[in-house]
Parts: sequence; structure tokens; C-alpha cells
Amino acid sequence: MLAGALASVGYVALVGIRGAHQVGLAGALLATVALALAWTSARVRDRPLAWACWGAAMVAASIEVSPVTLVPAMVGAIVTSAAAVVGLTRIASLGGIVRGRERSLRVGLLLVGAIWLPAAIAVVSSLVMQRELPYSSGAMVVGAAGLSTLAVAGYGGAASLERQLELGVAERLSAFLLLAATLAGLGVLAGVAGIADGVPAACAVTALVGLTACVTAQLGEPVALWRGVRRGTALAGFAVALGATFAFLVVDQHAHARELAFALALVALVVGAELPRIARKVRGTTGRRLAASALAAQALRGRDADLGIAHALRALGGAAPPPLAATKAQAAELWSLDPVRVLRVDAAGYASETPSELPPELLVVALGEPQSTLRAEALAAVEIRRPDLRPLSQWMRDAKMATATLITRGGDIEGVLFLPTYEGIPSLTLEEAYALRELADALAPLCHARAKLARSMVRENEARTEAGDATTRADRLEHQLARAAAHNALAAARLARPAAVGIYAARSRAAYEALERLTKAQAPIAIVAPSGVDPVPFLARAHLAGARVRAPLVLVDATSTREHDLARWRDPASSPLELADGGVLVLLDAAALPLDVQRLIGQSLAERRVPWERADALDIALAITTIEPPRDLADQNRLDPLLASRLGAAIDEPVHLPGIADRPEDIRAIVTDRLAREGLRVCGAPVGIDDAAFTLLVDHPFEGEEAELAALVQRLVARVARSGAGDVDGSAAGGTSRARDVVREADVRAVLGAQPTPTSLSRERRA
Repeated sequence: MLAGALASVGYVALVGIRGAHQVGLAGALLATVALALAWTSARVRDRPLAWACWGAAMVAASIEVSPVTLVPAMVGAIVTSAAAVVGLTRIASLGGIVRGRERSLRVGLLLVGAIWLPAAIAVVSSLVMQRELPYSSGAMVVGAAGLSTLAVAGYGGAASLERQLELGVAERLSAFLLLAATLAGLGVLAGVAGIADGVPAACAVTALVGLTACVTAQLGEPVALWRGVRRGTALAGFAVALGATFAFLVVDQHAHARELAFALALVALVVGAELPRIARKVRGTTGRRLAASALAAQALRGRDADLGIAHALRALGGAAPPPLAATKAQAAELWSLDPVRVLRVDAAGYASETPSELPPELLVVALGEPQSTLRAEALAAVEIRRPDLRPLSQWMRDAKMATATLITRGGDIEGVLFLPTYEGIPSLTLEEAYALRELADALAPLCHARAKLARSMVRENEARTEAGDATTRADRLEHQLARAAAHNALAAARLARPAAVGIYAARSRAAYEALERLTKAQAPIAIVAPSGVDPVPFLARAHLAGARVRAPLVLVDATSTREHDLARWRDPASSPLELADGGVLVLLDAAALPLDVQRLIGQSLAERRVPWERADALDIALAITTIEPPRDLADQNRLDPLLASRLGAAIDEPVHLPGIADRPEDIRAIVTDRLAREGLRVCGAPVGIDDAAFTLLVDHPFEGEEAELAALVQRLVARVARSGAGDVDGSAAGGTSRARDVVREADVRAVLGAQPTPTSLSRERRA
């Protein structure tokens, strides 16, 4: 490839030099340039650029026009024009949602071929037939070159209109068009001034335009390229203008002409170097975003985070045209993420922050855009082809935002900078996108700090709210626990009421004190009570004096078949184990429970674990009652060994409750209390007992214990109620009847002497 390019170009240059009348410094320089371009064409990887370099080398090698070298010049011009069409078509986009559609190369290539075909036929036919180049053929070559240049420039202009929303592409095409116009103007000026012949000037301009198209389409960074082209063309145009003026003014004054021309050229260079600054002063609205971004970046330096961001947002308002800038009707917004909050600056310059919601697809789409800047006009251009972007485009229109630039730090998105839409402001350029990117990078640390502070404040508020709710719940739970504890104490007090009277005998007192010691120590309790003696009041009263006074006292009647259901003991909703957790479980007549139920209770107490899934441990104090010593029941296999082991020392040292006959000192208090309560129930007033009647009761054996005493009291009150209605009190004049409220000796003898049967008891109760 390198050898072929050098050989072809070198051959054309050699032929041109031999055919020329004389070869000066310019000819040698053109030959060197041609060889350099040929060498470059073999080194570049881009095919259009390589062909453009080769074509330009052919034109430079054949610039010394002769009938023989005109054909290589035409070939070079045609190749560079075709390469320019291909290069302009293949300009790479920087990415994003706006993608240029594939343009067909056939139209451009056919147009170039159609333009050059008549001139090529005319030149070739003239050389073949006459071996001379007539004037008409040269004019056709100049016309074809001019039309080819216009076609390439028009192709680039059409591409610029079609791809004006693609950042980077517009800058490259603008640079090409500016260079093409400059080169065309220089070529025309050179031809008019007679500096160069028309045919070589036309071919050279065509080759340079084609080469420029390929170079601007592929090489360099778009913004830097556009800046360099603007400055270079400004310098060239200014220098050419001064040179042309000098030529027309001092053409007849030969003295000091060179010195004056050099001075004018130097002035042109100085003025051209300052053209960007001059342009910023005169270009008006086209550079407002750049100036506003620069002022915003400067406002962030050396300030407090919140104050700096507020000043930056206020500076971005300078991008608005003068009428809107004066009113500040619209302003830039800074959206911070996690939590999403919007920071705005009002017309008075005060910052305000409000919570809001950001479309999640905005972040995803903006990440794929050049410089992470999403444009509303780009969304509007693709919303027909991309239905998924229509809601986002509508949101940008409703918010009246022109651009959204992501603020990133370490790969994490910290916020979004929005610029509003202003009428009269042109589309966003890549240079302005770079400026917004630099501003966003400067805002990233401040947004990160503000986001951390906002998250900490949110966490603090949530912690305060949770603490307040937790305190409220804790107070409510404490109140509920206090109520439950009070209810437990009241329930135990009701159960202990019968034991509140009649604990005067030594044996009664000893049994109660033993129970009280065990409840205070939270030790297992075993009670042996004769049939007819209710142990519940003693246990309840001891429980009220024990360590678990506020805990529940759960009574399980082992003689009830309901308590024999093993599934009920395993049910977490109704199991007595769950109800007694934290309190005392009392198994009344424990030996009456089935052995499997006893084993389940013993295992749960031993392992401190309920028979279902639960995280915390089981905490229960055990108490059982029997009518026989627990050790005897265990030896008879009526008490499960595992349950018996949970009794500890209490199985061998149970508390024995005395019977009625063993506590004569308590009989009067018990009888008096029961007669008073039964009298209130039956007669509406307490019923008493005289001494003679009480003496008979003391001597009674009470084989049925408390149950027999309760039945006896009921019969005595019923007798008093029946017979009391016939007693007459004659102390008043005429006499009045008054119900009798004292049990007498005769009543006791009558009740004790009779042997009641169930039928007689029923009849007596009905009476």
C-alpha cells in the first residue's frame, strides 16, 4: 500500500516537473507535500481519510498543469470528493437517544460522478484526438470542480440539518462548512487575482475541501476542532482581507510595499488572536449558557455549601434573555437524591427546598447521553419512535426544563441540575455540555455533603418519631401490664377471700405461713388437703404475699375431662402453660391428670420450653394439691416421675391443710361469716347464731369438712327464713311481725338430728 501510493504520486510529480518550463521552490515544495500526503494515506486506518490523502497528493503532484498531468489532477479531485461524501456520512455520534439515520452513499457518489463525467470525457477525448487541452475543456474542469465542491458542501449542510441534535456531529459539520467556505473563497480570490491558474486552483480547492471533510469528520475532539477552525478561519479571513485591501490601495507604490504588507499581516494576527474575546462581546444570546456556567462555577469557590449552591443557581439565571433575566420568571433547579428534594432560588435570591418526586427513567436515560446531559429537544425528537420516552418528554415539557445534567461522584449519582427553557436561546452545544459537566463536577462534593446531611436529618426525624411511638407504645403496654397485674391481684384476692377469716388455729397458721414462705422463695409447692377442704383460698392468700403477686394464678381442675385433652395443652392459644407463663400453675388434684399430660407438663417445666415454637423461655412456678402424700402417689405410679421431680423437696415435705375438726378456734369465725353471707343472699339481712346453737356445732365432727359446713349453713338459714316469718314482736301496740335473724339451738338440733336425703334437700331449698 505504501509503495503503491508513493510510486503513483511520485510518478505524477516527476512527469509534471519534466513537462514544466521551469521548477522553482514552489514546485519542489508541492512535490514534497504530495509525497508526504501519499505516505500519510498508507498510514491512516480510516479508509475515507486515506483515499482523501491520496487524492490530495495526486492533485499536489500534478499542480504544474500540462496536458499529461491534468488527468491525475482530475482523478485526485474526484477521489477526494467521493471520500468526502463517505467521510461525512460516517461521522460517529457521541451516543444518546438521538441517533442519525443511515444515509445512502449512492446519491452523493452518483452526484459526484455525474458532475465530473462530462469534464472527464472532454479532457480524455481532447488528449486522445488533439494531444492538446482546448480552452473549453479547461473551463469544463473548472466548472466540474466548482460544482463538486458545492455538492460536497451541500451534502455536509444537509447532514448538519439532519443531525443538528447530535452533540459532536454538529460541531464537526460546522467546522467543515466553515473551512469549505474559507477555502472556496480563497480559491476564488486567488483565481480572480491571477495568483494561480483556474484549472489548478479549482482542482486544489476541491481536493482541499474533500480532505478537510475527511479530517473534520474523524480526527480531533469536536469542541477543540470547532474552536481551532473558528480561530484559524478568522485569522485567515482577516489576513486575506487586509492583503486584498493593501493590493488595491498600494498596487502602484513600490517603495516600502513589503514592509507595509508585513505590518498589516502582523496586525491581522494580533486582532485574530483576540477574536474569541471580541466574539464573546458581540455574539449576544449564543454564549449566555457558557458565561452563566462560568459564573456559577466561580460562585462555588470559597463559600459555604448552601450559600455557594444558592449563588451558583442564581448565576445560572443569567442564561436567560434580558427580559426574563430581569424578572427571574424561571430559574435553574438542583435536585438532590436520597431523599429527593428540590432546591430553588426565588426572585429575591433566597433559596428554598421542597420534597418532590423524580421520574426514575430520567436517570437511566441521562446516563447514556453525552456528558450525562439529557435535552428536552432530544426527547421531543425521538418520542414518536420511542413510546417509552413519551412520559419523560411530557414531564420535561410540563416542568419547562431544557436540560438535565447528572451530578455524579465516584460513580454514584448525587443529584440532577436542571436548566429552564428560554425562548430565543439556541440548542445546547457540546461546548456548553462540557461547561455544564464541569459545573456538575464542582457541585458533586457539595451535593454529596448536603445529601448526607439530609439523610441524617431524615434518620433523626424518623428516630424521633419512632422513639415517640415507642414511648407511647411502652406507656400503653405498661398501662396494660399494670391493669393485667391489678386484675391478677384482684382475681387472687377473690379466691383468697375465704381464707381471710378463720386462720386463728395454730395448725391453720402454720400451714399458711409455710405456704407464704414457699411463694416468697418461688419454690415448688405440694399441698395435701383432705377431701372437702378447699386449698385454693390458702394458695391464693399466700400468692398475694409472694414474689409473683402481680403474675397470673392459673388453676387447673385435674378432675375435669376438659383438662385431659393433650392437644389443648399443646395449643398456644388455650394451653394453661401459656396462660401461666410468668406466674403460678396450680394443678388441683394433680394425680387425676392422665400420665401423658403430666409428662408433657413435667418436660415443659424441666426444659423451660413450651411444646410449640417460641423464642423466649418458659417461666412457671408449680403448685399441686392432692388428698394423699405426693410420695405415695409417685410410688403408686399415679404421679409421673418427671412431674414429681419438678416438685423437688416438696414431694417429701408437703404442706398439710388441717380439717374443720383440727381447727376448733376457727369454727366460730367461719360459721359467722358464712351465716352472714348466706343470710344476705336468702333473707336480705345477715343471720347470726346464739351461743347454745354454736356449742352444738363445735361438737359436730364435720366428716364432710368445709363442704358439709357449707351445706349445714345453707339449711340453717333456710330454716330461719321459713320459721322467722311466724314470729311476732309484741312490744308495740297491736303487735308487728318481724323476721327472725338468729340461729337457735332448736334449729341446730333439728338440722343435725335429721338425716337429709337429696329429695328432702331439694324440697327444703324450694321452700
